[in-house]
Amino acid sequence: MTVATVDRAAAELSELGVEWPGAALQAARAAKPEEHVLAILSYFREHAPRNGWGPGALVQRLRNSRHHIAIERGWPQAAPKAIQSKQRSDELQKRQAQDDEQKRKAEADASAAARREIELGPHLDSMALIQQHDLAQRVSRELHTHFQRRGMTPYVRQQLLRKLELEAVNK
Repeated sequence: MTVATVDRAAAELSELGVEWPGAALQAARAAKPEEHVLAILSYFREHAPRNGWGPGALVQRLRNSRHHIAIERGWPQAAPKAIQSKQRSDELQKRQAQDDEQKRKAEADASAAARREIELGPHLDSMALIQQHDLAQRVSRELHTHFQRRGMTPYVRQQLLRKLELEAVNK
């Protein structure tokens, strides 16, 4: 290994938490080619957090470094706590993505409802009651029954506006 590569490896080992990098550097010097050592350092940097590897895992991997062994081989098993932590993190990210999607959908629904109210609300308001009942019946029997019993609730209004929108599109 060149002096520059050893210096770079020593700096990276220090950044990665290896307090006494002598043994690791000695192993790194014995490894050929230099790119292999740098690839091991890069692999460690990327995979250590999710596998729960500490600096000892890096030192051990460098000691066992052989250029003919694939970079992803020769590492210790992932720590059980790291696996559990990764699973919890994945679940949290999945829930967050679902929450974000629900929020986005709710915002889109609210925006569409506001647009329908602006565009079609005056038309619905100008309809005779019998026409509104006929429109509710065209939506569904359940909506019509709801409309008959409770009148023009916000729910009924949104359903009627949606129906007006669909009918206008289909004309």
